[in-house]
Amino acid sequence: MPKRLLAGVERLARHPLAQMITVAAVTCALYAGSLKIGFLNDDPTGHFRWMEERSLVALFTSASGYPFYRPLTFALWKVLYALLGGYDPAGFHLLNVLFHAMNAALLWALGYVLTRRRTYAMLAGLLFACFPFSYEAVAYAGALFHPLITFLILATLLLYHESKRRQSTALFGAAHAVLVLALFTHENGVIAPMLILGWEFLDWARGRPFDRRAWTFLVESALFFWLWLVIPRLPHQGPLFQPLSAMRVSALLFFQAIVHPVAPLVMPLAARLDVSYDLALVVVGLGGLSLAYLVAHRARMRVLFVLALGWALLAALPAVLFLESEYVRGSPRLYYLTSVGTSLLWATVGLGLARLVEGRSRWLKGGIYLSVVVLALTLLRFDVDFVLCRQHFYVRATELLRMVSHAAATAPAGEELVYVNLPLYFSSAGVEREECANPFPFGPSGAMAFPRYANVTDFIFVNGGPRRPAIGVTAMAFVPGWATYGNPVTLEQVRHFLAEDYVYLCDLAAWRVFDLSAHWRVGLAADASGEDWVTFGEHIALAGYDVQYEGDLLRVTLNWRCLAAPKQSYTVFVHLYGPAAGPPVAQQDGPPVYNYAPTTFWQTGDRIYDEKTIALPAGLPPGDYTLVVGLYDPATGERLPAVGPDGQRYANDAVVLYQHTLP
Repeated sequence: MPKRLLAGVERLARHPLAQMITVAAVTCALYAGSLKIGFLNDDPTGHFRWMEERSLVALFTSASGYPFYRPLTFALWKVLYALLGGYDPAGFHLLNVLFHAMNAALLWALGYVLTRRRTYAMLAGLLFACFPFSYEAVAYAGALFHPLITFLILATLLLYHESKRRQSTALFGAAHAVLVLALFTHENGVIAPMLILGWEFLDWARGRPFDRRAWTFLVESALFFWLWLVIPRLPHQGPLFQPLSAMRVSALLFFQAIVHPVAPLVMPLAARLDVSYDLALVVVGLGGLSLAYLVAHRARMRVLFVLALGWALLAALPAVLFLESEYVRGSPRLYYLTSVGTSLLWATVGLGLARLVEGRSRWLKGGIYLSVVVLALTLLRFDVDFVLCRQHFYVRATELLRMVSHAAATAPAGEELVYVNLPLYFSSAGVEREECANPFPFGPSGAMAFPRYANVTDFIFVNGGPRRPAIGVTAMAFVPGWATYGNPVTLEQVRHFLAEDYVYLCDLAAWRVFDLSAHWRVGLAADASGEDWVTFGEHIALAGYDVQYEGDLLRVTLNWRCLAAPKQSYTVFVHLYGPAAGPPVAQQDGPPVYNYAPTTFWQTGDRIYDEKTIALPAGLPPGDYTLVVGLYDPATGERLPAVGPDGQRYANDAVVLYQHTLP
């Protein structure tokens, strides 16, 4: 019984459907983390807001206000929105993951059709599933165009092949119907007839008859080209073709994607030989392709190699010719369709090596097979790590987007929101940069958060917040260390926003969206000095305070008033002194409000609510403890004179806030 069971399991494992399911399952496991990602980049304003304003029928009759005619993808999103009852991030991202998994399974089928070798089909499917630059096309909901068009092109090719094998008119018609869907998904669908014709010519070169029906697939492409010209949409800006210098850059980026298994050698080689990355990439890439072709040639697999390389180059051609090189550099999703040919190409190396040792000694065959497995696993492990790191960037960007949406939900009703220094692009830093270093010489390492044209209101709404008026601005007065979103504004304009609207400040270094309006009130009339106020010099007064214990933390809130605009920056100190003489047992020194409202920003009448947190050390001895506050010049350490309401100056210019006795 165990032997029969084992034989049954072995037969099941070798079944084509089981292997296709295996490839698809690996793909889903790799990208499961993308279900945690929110909507960013083009999603809210570029795609969803445009879609909301149109009916299903209108999506197919006009692309007015949008630069491309891609109605099928928008129709899918619209239906999904209705089914989910809103913008559910997990549901929208699941669509990308499922199409990527189905594409991996279909590529297994295509690889098997081309070679009748399950090993080759499995290797091609896994290389495609783990292709490193596919992370954006799968993990970014708005990139659904690319997995969907690839699915439809693969389906067109496989249906066409089956129609020939079975002599089925119905399958031939189905191939044409799927091609129409591909054209309504993305303009790159026009390459499907080219791939079919290329397949026929290669078969003809191997002595097989050329099927003239392949020419009929050009009809849909010609009709779509006419529709593309007449359908209302945003007019193209600039020349139709990119200048040769831009084409060269874009071609180099696609070349890096095609030769990605050897591309990590580029930077070490460039450093060793002191040459440019461009030259090193060409040398390494051509060397890798030459070795791959040599294996294919010796194994009599030249036709398969040419077909795979032709697919990769043909898929890259539209972007190289028509898109700006900077857009190509920052959009690795454009390499998705190219990755089909790339995966087929590099899988030929494994199959070619296996063919070369057929009929040789058992030890040689075993050694070659083991080498192929080790190389494949090493490459796949490298690709998996790369993809997981890039998904992590999207997850981190999502955390920021949700903080922005949460802030909008908790802000006072009826006020317009102003977000200061939102990131244009979220990239790696610190430990993340070390653990997720980019091994490729070209391309982005991070995630686009708020593109320049975006509407913050849309981002808040689709990421779970309320739909309320909101804008983003850039204020260099706060010295952000990242590329920011929004028009530049001065400090005076920020003060105007604080007086009229509700303001949040984004701080990536502290990883928070700070409620600036709750801590800094401006535009108020100057207060007369209160009876119980403590003044610090001629400019600043302490109007009140609050002290709270929270476990081993001491939280202090200081209510500052600006009597006159200070001319320099001062540091606030909060010190806790113990029963024994000497330095404070705990302290917190820093500019007011985490340096978001330094004293140089203050104007007469401003009210600043400053929070300080002091971590209490463990094992404090019993006795009397005193908490004091004051301000000093950080350049000299000189304290501002602290004068009480009775006119008396405090000892050491430190105002006692709180006294407590530990038993």
